[in-house]
Amino acid sequence: MAYQAPFGTKQRLKEYMGDFFAEVPEGYDIQDVIDVIFEELDSWIEYHNKNAKVYETIRDGLTKRVPAA
Repeated sequence: MAYQAPFGTKQRLKEYMGDFFAEVPEGYDIQDVIDVIFEELDSWIEYHNKNAKVYETIRDGLTKRVPAA
């Protein structure tokens, strides 16, 4: 499905959430839905923290090799 709203807008997030909830069938265990949300948040936090460390390493390496302007 092509999303209609511009990236990063509240409307776009609502479109994504609509798709997410469409995947939750009737009678689905609410704890599974809650677990998925928290697990994905934790996953994104871990991913970005890991990447931040990589970027800091790159910056530190460049700082050692590139003369100050």
